Amino acid sequence: MSATELKLGILTLLWEKWKVTTGISIDDVDDVMFHRDTFIAEHEKELYEDAVTLCNGHHVKLHTIYGAKPALHTAAKQANWVKIQYGKLHKE
Repeated sequence: MSATELKLGILTLLWEKWKVTTGISIDDVDDVMFHRDTFIAEHEKELYEDAVTLCNGHHVKLHTIYGAKPALHTAAKQANWVKIQYGKLHKE
């Protein structure tokens, strides 16, 4: 699985919430392309600073804890969990 595929989960959740919040209807690729830049601008931090790539084992563990489709309000808890796992693997 590629890094891009791993990051698509959070991107999909953000995208779906954004569509509902803004009332945007996406019917085809042209609609996606039309709204893409606005979505990215509004979620730059989440997409470029907060997103991480996990190995399959940690990805599965994260979903075991937070569910198949983790609620967006758990993002800070998920980030803390990732930080703890990183610390366990990179003890100095």
